[in-house]
Amino acid sequence: MDAAMAAGVGTPTFDHYMVVLEGMLRVMKEILSSEGFETRDSTNDFAPFTIEVLGRQDGTTAWTTAGYISSLGFPGATH
Repeated sequence: MDAAMAAGVGTPTFDHYMVVLEGMLRVMKEILSSEGFETRDSTNDFAPFTIEVLGRQDGTTAWTTAGYISSLGFPGATH
């Protein structure tokens, strides 16, 4: 990431970084979706290239989902 930022927008290094980043986000959304989570690209202008987990497709809320993720032992997930 540092090299891409240092190289600047429009350079091959930065373009490669963006392709990798977009690919990782796409795969993470596919994995979450396959496990029943509803996701979307972040609507927060200050958090670009992040994913929002809205809840599970079974109707549970994001608060419940955060508790579920936390119960699996992932740090940083709060309810």
